[in-house]
Amino acid sequence: RGLGDVYKRQAKIKQSTIAANSNNFALLHNSGSGNIIIDNTILESSTGIILSNSGSFSPSKNLIDKDSDLGDFLSFSGYIHAKVNFKATGLHPFSLGFGSGAIAGGSIQKIPLDFFDEDIDANDTESIPFDFKGFPRLGPCGVSIGAYEYDETTYSFLVTNPSATMK
Repeated sequence: RGLGDVYKRQAKIKQSTIAANSNNFALLHNSGSGNIIIDNTILESSTGIILSNSGSFSPSKNLIDKDSDLGDFLSFSGYIHAKVNFKATGLHPFSLGFGSGAIAGGSIQKIPLDFFDEDIDANDTESIPFDFKGFPRLGPCGVSIGAYEYDETTYSFLVTNPSATMK
């Protein structure tokens, strides 16, 4: 049960958000001499162990919000322990909300290559230019961890003269 099994092969999970899992299952199981590489990824689970491994494991720049999401992998480095703070609204319930530990926590070197030339510039050797919503992958604060870059579209204004009108 779970997302996949690695046996004498390599699985790469990059710039992803793995969240809201349940039913006590292993999301990715490495049953042989394979290698699991997880970079710039949010691992957030309601219940259950996300990883099960008997091969090699290489994490880098990942965010977890509770230690139980890693099971026996807690001894590995490559994790930021912080609250995810999803916006949880609209079509993209796993967008990053204000104060998320994932904001600007990723690494530009770990972004996957643009194999499908998403920006149609005839360059498929550059990093993926967009997040899951189509916003620029390299945001103003840097690279966020997960499938979404932080995009704060709510602005605050200080009103100094409430009787004034805008022209």
